[in-house]
Amino acid sequence: MSKKYKLKKKTIEVTKIITHHHPLTASDRVTYSYSYKKDRNNTILEVVNVSYEVEIDDEWITILRFDSTHGKMHCHMRISLQNPEEVVVPGGWIARKGTPKNWLSWAMKDIRKKYLNYRKGFFKRSGIKNLY
Repeated sequence: MSKKYKLKKKTIEVTKIITHHHPLTASDRVTYSYSYKKDRNNTILEVVNVSYEVEIDDEWITILRFDSTHGKMHCHMRISLQNPEEVVVPGGWIARKGTPKNWLSWAMKDIRKKYLNYRKGFFKRSGIKNLY
């Protein structure tokens, strides 16, 4: 007597991280990264990073970034050019409901809409007088 064994197909979940840079001006850009599941829908699993960066002295400095590392969207802000530490910004104004795909869209729109305010605040905290 021989036994028949049925082999189960293993489902391998493949995730990828994608990163893009989008210029806002010659010295301002948005960089975003997200992880997604390679399936029919390319489901976004996590907002790895959505950051607003400013070029100062030929170096890109991240002054504000959003991520969903802990299962919810939150924001980190660099203190100043002289102090690279980040503070977590109180999240009352951050989109909390929805999917990581919604959060990614929300964060990108927020930066595009408010980047001049973020830039002005960072330059003020850094003692930089020339905004452009």
